[in-house]
Amino acid sequence: MEQFNSVQEGIAELHKRNTGNKKVHALLTFQHNNHKMCKTCFLFESKEDAGAQLIKAYVQLQISNVPRNEMQAAIDARQVAINAELAEGDPAELGVVPEGHAEEFLIDYFDTAVAIAEDVKYVTVYLTHSPCTTTDRKPSHSLHGWPLSCTAKFATLAANHPEYFFSIVFLKKFGTLDGNDTPQRTLKTLSGDRANLAFIELKKEPPYERP
Repeated sequence: MEQFNSVQEGIAELHKRNTGNKKVHALLTFQHNNHKMCKTCFLFESKEDAGAQLIKAYVQLQISNVPRNEMQAAIDARQVAINAELAEGDPAELGVVPEGHAEEFLIDYFDTAVAIAEDVKYVTVYLTHSPCTTTDRKPSHSLHGWPLSCTAKFATLAANHPEYFFSIVFLKKFGTLDGNDTPQRTLKTLSGDRANLAFIELKKEPPYERP
């Protein structure tokens, strides 16, 4: 999690990371009861599983110059080595951090962020990609006690906090929503059509205050 002292700065960083970066990022922002934007905002980044983190961190685990007919065997052998390494030692000592989607880290930190912002009425989350759904290849599953997929988690967050209005704004369509002409409607339906939860596909620079 990274904290910024202006929403403009946070959104600029979000757009920067949306260029050539496959990781999902989520920016949590707030507005007060008087509609004024809270200057403090919070940026979260998705984290791959332990194996993927190790492959990126250790060059000896990266596979190159292997014939196509031997690739699967090389991948299987690497996985055996990764599993053994994780079983024998402390993952944290290897530089491995808990996996999870950016939205999961945001939700886990939500109450702390609200306490910092104070006097919250409106919550706007800016995402580099639309939240995953249960029909995606690997819906989020790392937040204990919360439903599968980030769309369902946002619906639960909104249900848990009826005193706030949530807007989930996304820059790109992800997974099964790619090619969907009505992603906002689809996500709204999947989340139970809650009155205090909206999904918005961003096609222009976001406003910094509610109209």
